[in-house]
Amino acid sequence: MALAAIKMASDILARAERTAKETKLLGHISQSTDRVERMIADLLNLALTRVGSGIAIAPAAQDLQAFVSHSVDELRVAFPNAALPLCQYKTTAGYSAVAAGRAV
Repeated sequence: MALAAIKMASDILARAERTAKETKLLGHISQSTDRVERMIADLLNLALTRVGSGIAIAPAAQDLQAFVSHSVDELRVAFPNAALPLCQYKTTAGYSAVAAGRAV
């Protein structure tokens, strides 16, 4: 319930006219709550593996560069004084963004 309330509040706040910084922060809140929902789903899947059901995997091609860039943007919000360089390389396809998020 608390996670749904956070998501709903950020969606409602995003409807009003906001500065670019506020819009970016609300986007980070929304995307972070989505990630937490996926983590909860993953934990539930892990619990299922302990009772013998296994983990469902649905691999999908993702833009890893865009994913890592977004993750670094979120870190810059959390740590504004930190130096977080990000090198831009040719897009790498074929990796799951969700799985990569656990590594970042």
